[in-house]
Amino acid sequence: MYKLVTKMAVRSWQSKWNEDTTGRVTYSFIPDVGTKVLFPKTREVDVSYCRILLHDTMLNDDTYRTGIADTFMCECGQERKTVEHVLL
Repeated sequence: MYKLVTKMAVRSWQSKWNEDTTGRVTYSFIPDVGTKVLFPKTREVDVSYCRILLHDTMLNDDTYRTGIADTFMCECGQERKTVEHVLL
């Protein structure tokens, strides 16, 4: 019985996660509910990882959205300064 209820809950949660309009940055990294996320042992890296998942970094793309930065552009002048732009 427990397994059946768990399966139904996960299926319902996944359906909501797929259809919702919020949390899309986190969804792009973790599209499947129930995915075990492994955090690093270094606190600084752990905090940075969480900020990326929450779409709350100190990069221009996020700080412009919150009103802290004057522009969302990267200093290179080519693209928005997003996590993907900085890492890739």
